[in-house]
Amino acid sequence: MRTAASWRARFAARADAPGGGDIPWLRLDVTTKRGVGAFGDIAVVQRVATRGGALSGSCPAVGQVSEVPYTSDYVMIRRP
Repeated sequence: MRTAASWRARFAARADAPGGGDIPWLRLDVTTKRGVGAFGDIAVVQRVATRGGALSGSCPAVGQVSEVPYTSDYVMIRRP
């Protein structure tokens, strides 16, 4: 039986997004891979071109979840 690809990654780099209310851009280096498929040989994942997502101010109450929508592009890089 073939399973879909999954991986674990570690934080590698961070860059502030150009917009003030946008979450940062990230680079993650894949450390562990499992399975096969279109994403089976991914080595690096980057989050770029973010819009939104940054919480303005503090949470309204302890234990309450605040959701801030965002969009972003994810770039996946393969290494042989």
